[in-house]
Amino acid sequence: KPLRSPEMLEKIPTVAPLLTIHEVAGIFKCCRRSVEKMAALGQIPKGFLIGKRRLWRATDIDAFIAGKAEGAK
Repeated sequence: KPLRSPEMLEKIPTVAPLLTIHEVAGIFKCCRRSVEKMAALGQIPKGFLIGKRRLWRATDIDAFIAGKAEGAK
């Protein structure tokens, strides 16, 4: 079978896009250090480390924002 057959592609899991600390800071319109503090205080999702780099799933940030928007109603 070819390496990229439709059957093989269906078996490959999809991964949510990952955001860097600078991208998260851009979303919240704050600086990198503020993102670090908010994550340490549990005010935003903590994300996870890959090596020394902290990353967040875009879906986690979206869900967090949606939850805050729902709570504001």
